Formats: sequence, C-alpha cells, structure tokens
Amino acid sequence: MSDDSPYYRYSSSASLPADQNNTNSGESSLIVLSDDLPPVVQKRKEEEAKPQSSSGIWMTIVALSIFSMLGNAFRVFLENLFGQSCETQTPTWLYRLSFKWNVCFTSSQTALFIDLPVNMIGSFVMGLFQPCQDIGLQSSVPIAFLKTKHWFQTSQVVHIAIRTGFCGSLTTFSSWNTSMLALMTNEQIVAALFGYIIGAYLSVSSLKLGQQTSIGLHRFVNPYLAKAEDLQYSSQHSPINQKVLHELYRKNRLLPDFERRYLDGLLSKQELQWVKQRVTALDALDQWKQTTHDHRTQPYRLVPSRSSNVSSSSFSNNPPLRPSPSKLMEQKLLTLQQIEHQIIVEREDPSENVLRVAREHGWDVDALKQWAEHAIEASNDEAVAEDQRKQKEATSSSRSATKKTMIVLWAHALLVVCLLTYFGYSSVFDDSTFYPSLLLSTILAPLGTLLRWWLSRFNGNLKGGWSWFPIGTFAANISASLVSALFNGMLIRYNNYIPTTSFTSISLRAIAIGFTGCLSTVSTFVTEYDKLNKTFPQHGKAAYYVIASLLTACFLGLAVYVPLIS
Repeated sequence: MSDDSPYYRYSSSASLPADQNNTNSGESSLIVLSDDLPPVVQKRKEEEAKPQSSSGIWMTIVALSIFSMLGNAFRVFLENLFGQSCETQTPTWLYRLSFKWNVCFTSSQTALFIDLPVNMIGSFVMGLFQPCQDIGLQSSVPIAFLKTKHWFQTSQVVHIAIRTGFCGSLTTFSSWNTSMLALMTNEQIVAALFGYIIGAYLSVSSLKLGQQTSIGLHRFVNPYLAKAEDLQYSSQHSPINQKVLHELYRKNRLLPDFERRYLDGLLSKQELQWVKQRVTALDALDQWKQTTHDHRTQPYRLVPSRSSNVSSSSFSNNPPLRPSPSKLMEQKLLTLQQIEHQIIVEREDPSENVLRVAREHGWDVDALKQWAEHAIEASNDEAVAEDQRKQKEATSSSRSATKKTMIVLWAHALLVVCLLTYFGYSSVFDDSTFYPSLLLSTILAPLGTLLRWWLSRFNGNLKGGWSWFPIGTFAANISASLVSALFNGMLIRYNNYIPTTSFTSISLRAIAIGFTGCLSTVSTFVTEYDKLNKTFPQHGKAAYYVIASLLTACFLGLAVYVPLIS
C-alpha cells in the first residue's frame, strides 16, 4: 500500500474499536493502518472452536503439564508458609520463614483453613488473565491488561496453561472440602459452615479484584479502546428507549471503523492530523458530520416535569428535569443511521422518503455520497496489494509469536526441572517427609489437571433446561473431593499401622495433594459462578451452582470420610 492511503476499506477480518465487530464475516470494516500510528484496534479472533492439529494438542498438553507442576509446587509452598508448617513444625526453611515473618494465620482447626490464601491468590490471577469479553469490556482482546498488539495476545496455548494449568492447580476445591469435613467430625459444625462461606466469598472477591485490576490496566495501556468503551457505556445508560438504543447500536456497529470513529469523535489528534494530510475527500465526510451534528449528539432532551408534589415556587426557581424520548426524535436517529448504512456499507441510494427527511433537516447526503465514492474507489485500487501485505505480516507475526511462546514454555520447563531436582535432592538429605511428598505430588499434578481439562468439554452438554450447568467442572470437583476424603481418611485410620516415613504414607499424601488437588479447582469454580451471575442476573443459577457443589461435596465426602475415621 502506498504511503498516501491511510486505510484498507473492506476487510472481513478487521475489527471495530472496543470490539464492536461485525457479526458477519463479509461485512466491511475500515481501519487506519499507518505504522507510525499507535495501535488503535485489535483484529478479532474467531470465537468458533476449530479442530486442533495433533501438534497443537500435544503442545497444549505439555504446557498444561508444566504449569500444573508449577501451580502445585507453589500451592504447597504457600500452604506451609501461611500456616501448615506452624502446625506440623516441620524443620524446613518455610517453617523458619513463617515464624520470622509472623505470617501463620491459617489452621486446620479453624474456619480460616490452610488452603484459603492459595485459593484467593489463584482466583486473583485468574481474574487478572480474563479475556476482555468476560469482564464486561467491549474488546475481544484475550488478555485485557496488555496492549492489543502485544505478542503474548496470540499465545493461546500459554493462556490455557495459565488459566487451566497454573490457576487451576494453585487453587484446590478438594482440600478445602476435606478441611471442612475434618472440622465437622471434630464437632465444629459452625466453624465448618463459616469456612465454606468465607472460602467462597473471599475467592469470588479475589476474582473480582483481579478483574478490576485488569480493567484498570487495560484502560491505561489501551486509551483508545477505553474512550470507545466509555462512549458505548454512556449511550447504553442514556434515558432513551432501550429498544431504540439497541437498534441504533446495531446499525452503528455495522459502519466501517474509520467512519464510525470519525463521526463519533473518537480519532486521536495524531490520527486526525495524519488522515487530513492524506485523505483528499475528508472535507465531504466532515460536511456530512457538521450537518448531522445536532441530531447525532442529542439523542434525547430534558424538559421541565411538573409534579403534584412540587410547589409552584420551587418549580419556578429550580424546575425538575425529566428525559423526553420523543418518538419523532427517535425516528430521526434511526433515519440518520439508515442513510449512513445504506450509502457507506450497502453502496445504494436511500429511498425517496428517506431523502425527503434528510432534506427537511438539512443533512448533506450528497457530501456523504461523495465520500463513499472516493473511499470505495481507493479501496478497490489497493485491495490486492493490501491483502498480500497483511498476509505477509500475519505470517511473520505468527512465526514470531510462536517462537516467543516456545521460549516461554522452555523457560518454565527448565524451572520445573530445577524444582524437581531440588525436591529430589532434599528428599535424599532431609529426614522429613515434606520433600518426598512434594516431589511425588508435583509429578502427579499433570494427571489431575489433564483429567480436569478433558472433563471441561462436557460443560454445557446437559439436555433440556440444564444446559447452563457446568457439569464438567462439577464432576471434577466432586470426584476429587471424594478421593481426597478417602485418602485422608485412610491416613487417619491406619496412622498406627503405616509409618509416616513409609512410601505408602508418602504416596497417599502425594495423591491427595497432587492428583486430587489439581483435579479440583476453585479459580474455575468462581469464574463459572461469575459468568452465570452475569448471564442470568434475574435468576439464581449462579447461587444454585455454588450451593449444589458445596452441599454435594460435603455430604458425599462425609459418607466416605466418617466411616474411615470412626
């Protein structure tokens, strides 16, 4: 593309700012493509699930395994740092560090259970790494707190590894439930009840805190998207009829990106200056903007509202105002959007009735036609060259992102190898069972994570009115809770027969910590609660899911745990 042309007009893959993307792949979008401009828009990634190649599946499995080992190791370290080492008084560096920093505040004997800090930290990280669409932003950027064109945005394998592998393994539903079962069997039912409530509430709050942190960083690093999102928010919350607002938004989002942002005043000064220097027909578009400005920027008006409970004196001095969404004004807005859509997108002349309305209000339709003809002519001349350039850039960007993703995976794999070596070395020269259990649990962690990842495919597969229920995550948490209750009960029952330093005892603890701890998850659990709460705000489905999960894990866990310790 020549330097004199600021855009490529009709692109099926281009996106609008703030993720106001076309729902149909063939609809047009116009974007500024100058390399010397800041990144304003992010290309929309296809949401439809595509079959992965065998190499892609294996890379995902490897990434999940690596990050699950890291998540499990960090969980054990943090559990001991914040309380467990103080209870067991295991002579490790974590025990000495806990006393030095005085950070032992969790206990297996109180509602502040051992896994509370890791569940909060994992939920916070999960919220931080949420896609824009999951935290209420209009953009389709996978990682909200990064720039839209950051190379890490395309590392989908690492995204899955962080959310499912690391966060899912750092948090644990099964150990949380087992701690509450232990409280109940010690006749601390009230403490167990508060443990369930505190665990759920603080995990959800941590997720929300992570999401809000991500939103704040997103607005800081992507100011152009933030401005577009503010405009969309203000339009959605204006007093005008919501049905009309939806229709206006539907039509407006179908406009090419450049025209939409120019007419709405969303271009930065740098962009505006750049465009004016290169686009000869911009005066025509500006003429259309000026003649339609009043109807575009004043979708409703405030008029005095006389009420029976307001005195005449107070009304005359400070009359109350109320929105007056006039049907005629709404129709003007719809007509304005219809003209822009027909001329710019559909490339056809409006009907005579529509043109008559435009003439009555002084809208310069000829100027809009002049702009459309210039833009279409320019795009037709440059489409082929631009397609080739974009394809070349996409290939180069993909190779670069893949290379950086592999570097990230290799770096984390090296970290895992170092941790396993350290655990193995400490197991040989340390008399305690801490490091042998940690080594074996870290090795078993990928099995639980991969099984949970496989079960997640069943989410939404229930028939009838239960399709909303995330049955895959529910099955993972409940099955892990049962296995954890079984193995912890066996450790208590056969404590006098199995030495704590024996391989059998170490294996049972490692399975309960590594396999079941990574099979269950709190970060995904609270994320699904958050999504259900946003999707069905008028129903209690989010609460039903949480209560069903906790009660099922509790009662089935008691059925397994109590007979073993009796």
